[in-house]
Amino acid sequence: NSMVLTPRLSPDGTKIAYVDFGTNGKSPKLHIYDLQTGQSYSLGDAFAGQKISPRFSPKGDHIILSSAKGGAASLYKLNLGSREPQRLTSSAASIDVSPCYSPDGSKIVYISDRGGKPHIYVKDAMSSGEGTRITFKPGLYDDPVWYPRGDLIAFMRQNGGTFYIGVIKPDGSGERLLDSGYLVEAPTWSPNGREVLYKIQKGSVSKLASVDIVGFNKREIKTPGEASYPAW
Repeated sequence: NSMVLTPRLSPDGTKIAYVDFGTNGKSPKLHIYDLQTGQSYSLGDAFAGQKISPRFSPKGDHIILSSAKGGAASLYKLNLGSREPQRLTSSAASIDVSPCYSPDGSKIVYISDRGGKPHIYVKDAMSSGEGTRITFKPGLYDDPVWYPRGDLIAFMRQNGGTFYIGVIKPDGSGERLLDSGYLVEAPTWSPNGREVLYKIQKGSVSKLASVDIVGFNKREIKTPGEASYPAW
């Protein structure tokens, strides 16, 4: 009787990190589901804040996530089985969300509104300082996810009433838009990097679609019912 969102698989495919909003829909908590045992447990309850947008590290030994408290949100690193998180960004006024590691674990891409609107930032994974903004076009950005080979980042961009799925290089150059529509969002890469899977809206129904890396061969992915927040 609760809503869950953003399921993310561990690199070895044995665990799923997700956010459980509880029966009231207002208390998001980080949960880990173990596919081998069938058991689910909460993680990160020892530190305050609403936990959102978790992702596993490339080695699968810890989670990066955003924790919101008092009108701001910061990024944290939390080892599996640990109760002590490491804070990665420290602004008391901005909202930092949707972190994702580069494939080699050296950098983190995330969304921050410290410049006014939500845009994409990239930071060194080992430092606690703020990242460097790499997007400057009109509108707002969300859902950045790193290309398996490390040289691109997929994202969702909204400008007015139109949403886009696009890709950009980690230094901010070469932005390309692959698809557009109403409420296209939540991109995820195929393991070989040839396709991007994402959510689309067909009337009042949420579905999944994919498009190849050059913006061709768009196709709808059949699912038993409505679907969103895919993870390959």
